[in-house]
Parts: sequence; structure tokens; C-alpha cells
Amino acid sequence: MGWLRKLLNIKPDKTIQVENKNRVILECLQALRYGPVEIRKAILEANRVKVKDLAATNGISVMSIYNTITGRRRSPKAMELVASALDLSVEEFFPLTKGAPGLHTRGSQPSTLTDGRPLSVSGCV
Repeated sequence: MGWLRKLLNIKPDKTIQVENKNRVILECLQALRYGPVEIRKAILEANRVKVKDLAATNGISVMSIYNTITGRRRSPKAMELVASALDLSVEEFFPLTKGAPGLHTRGSQPSTLTDGRPLSVSGCV
């Protein structure tokens, strides 16, 4: 996950000093036009969250969680589990886009953040 640390200029022994670092990472990667699946994988990796560990402690199959993260499936239980493990809402971490539910491509991101502010890369690089 060195590329994310480099992108966000995070030192290995320090963390982002904000209320929710995952929300900052999410908004920065959205501003940089990363797709939802790429963002999910990056945030999970940045937090060292392992799908296998989530599945083992919550009775959901690894494949169900993985397919939900990659957009191949929309399991409400898996979506809630993953989002809550990262202290994000399901709507933030699994945004709906036009087209097939759960399938996302780069550039299909909204033009505003969840609080209505316009997307911008300022402060993200």
C-alpha cells in the first residue's frame, strides 16, 4: 500500500490526524477519479482489513464479502459489515451509479462529496 501512503504523503509511523481518516482517503481518491472498487480495495488495504478475518468473525462467506467489495454482488449484510469495520456508511463505501448495480468504472464518480461540497484534489496530493 506504499502508493497510497505516497499519494497521501503519509509517513509509515504516523496517521492522518482527523476524525475519520477513511473518509479523507475516500474523498481524496474520489477527487482523483478512482473507481469505487479501487477505492474500496485501497481503504481496506490501508487499514490492513482482511476479508478472511471479517468472514470468520461474522458468519458471512469470504466469497460473498469479496464479491460485494468488487461490485459483482450486492449483499446488504456484507456491505454493512465492511463499511462498519471502516467506520463509514454503506452509502459512502458502496455508492450506487447508473447502470448495473454494483458494477462501477473509473470516471463514474459523482461531482460532489457526500456533504455537497464539490470534488477537488486540493489537499489530497
